[in-house]
Amino acid sequence: MAGGDRPLAGRGVVLTRPREQASGTQHALESAGARVALFPVLEIAPEPESEALRAGAARAARADWLIFASPNAVRFGLPWIRAAGGPGPQTRFAAVGEATAVRLEREGITPVIRPRHGATSEDLLTEPEFVQAPGEHVMIVRGVGGRGYLAETLRQRGASVEFLEVYRRRKPKAGPSAFHAAVLHDGPMDAAVVTSAEGLENFLDLIGPKGRGWLAGAALVVVSHRIAALAAPWANRVEVAETPAADHLVAALMRALATRQQEQNR
Repeated sequence: MAGGDRPLAGRGVVLTRPREQASGTQHALESAGARVALFPVLEIAPEPESEALRAGAARAARADWLIFASPNAVRFGLPWIRAAGGPGPQTRFAAVGEATAVRLEREGITPVIRPRHGATSEDLLTEPEFVQAPGEHVMIVRGVGGRGYLAETLRQRGASVEFLEVYRRRKPKAGPSAFHAAVLHDGPMDAAVVTSAEGLENFLDLIGPKGRGWLAGAALVVVSHRIAALAAPWANRVEVAETPAADHLVAALMRALATRQQEQNR
């Protein structure tokens, strides 16, 4: 690996993942030599028990397909589905990304269809199992208010699609002063990692004008070209990681910071 065993040595990286999901990525960044400032831009909370949630879980227990949108969808959704007597023997499983697939496999769910390349809904839809219309009942397990692209496309292909929304994302109450105290106060930061479009929106709001000024000169690593397009007006150097996996984020940071250094040396 270029730069030896610690290719990010001396670099400051702002990690914006939810606190309960950040440890693996933080460890990988620190192992690569980075000084990590954790600044979560999303908080995850389970949906409260309700008749609608119980009814949705009962339908999910009988579904032909269960598609889990995130590790949190597995964490909060699978217990509800199991409590409703599922999954059924006919159910097939898919995950929008490797981390979600691994979480399902740890729960004893196999086999799990997942994108062979990438970690988005678009990537999952290119897999052979989804090229043709399933003609079946698909339940997408996700957080409240997620993207509609996956459901819309599957409906166009002939599937009956519902959502089982089992958690919600909230913007933390921290603001620009917290960002300056927790991040910029501890030394220069060279880059930030943002892993969702909602997270980017929250990040831009939480860091305030001074923080956005900092971002304009920093490197930004994101996990899809869609997020990169949203970030383009705010960051001069945006690098897209192959997936949200920790090693891919480290590799993307290396590329982004190398390019940033070349630009500064001109």
